[in-house]
Amino acid sequence: MSLDRSVTINLGGKERKIKFNALGVSQLERMLDDHNVYKMVNGGVIALGDLAKCLYVGLAAYDKKVTIQQVYNWMDEWLLDNSSESLQTLVIIALSKAGVFGFARKVLETENNTLEIEAPPDDEEAGK
Repeated sequence: MSLDRSVTINLGGKERKIKFNALGVSQLERMLDDHNVYKMVNGGVIALGDLAKCLYVGLAAYDKKVTIQQVYNWMDEWLLDNSSESLQTLVIIALSKAGVFGFARKVLETENNTLEIEAPPDDEEAGK
């Protein structure tokens, strides 16, 4: 049985998947101020900038054209009506499914990990 390591979200008016693997986590750690994903997660509330970096790296696993600016724009729209806590939960689930914290198979076999994040499409995607 193939285990799905992705998490589905709705950003920019479109369903997208995020996924982390060892290479992606390494890239993420180079982007983080503390350079350590464990410190980021165990430090309590994850800063919005770090959440954006996580989303960027996770989205880039499927969409190499995504930009960090698009991610920030989608987050700006989404945060008008939602808290950042569910976004943080989404990122932690995606990192867990990647095996960052160990026991990935258990997480993958027991969780239904879909969280929708509603944000309108950006100008580029809307064809403007």
